[in-house]
Amino acid sequence: MNLRLFIAFELPDEIRAAFAEYMLPLRNLPGRVSWVKSENIHLTLKFLGDTPEKKIDDISGALKEVACDIGSISAKISGSGVFPNERRSRVLWIGVEEKLGALHGLAVAIDHHMHVFGFKKEGRSFSPHLTIGRVREGSVDKIVAAMRERPFVAREVEWNEITLMQSELRSGGSIYTPLCKIKLGSS
Repeated sequence: MNLRLFIAFELPDEIRAAFAEYMLPLRNLPGRVSWVKSENIHLTLKFLGDTPEKKIDDISGALKEVACDIGSISAKISGSGVFPNERRSRVLWIGVEEKLGALHGLAVAIDHHMHVFGFKKEGRSFSPHLTIGRVREGSVDKIVAAMRERPFVAREVEWNEITLMQSELRSGGSIYTPLCKIKLGSS
């Protein structure tokens, strides 16, 4: 059986609550957006997609190998933006800043280790962000303008573990189930 998997950093409850508060007025603006539930917002380090269940133990072992060489990662969550650009907005996001390069290094190491298991290497550079909404159709100019005028207020976060997460797509939104949590800096 295949499971839809990704590797991520989860967020503390107080930051998720701040996202819910930030997104509330945006949700009332015109535009067809599929908003991410605040409890589902996370920082994706690697999307694996459909994965044979029998590979989970090997993937977890590889993640432990990567994690033992990296200590906790401190970052600042702030600002907001859109991908690919304001005229063709498809993804609404909150920014993640980490100045030491540990976050980028971790994502590259995970990508390399997952490639060994047959997962495709990332074609683009790692761009840390937290997706808060996906544009379904039409213009979201008012939402983009509101995000520009009132970006997300900076919050500090410290990540100490990575999570191998299962994602089940449902009509009411995705359901995420942690399959394995791996502490950073431990063997």
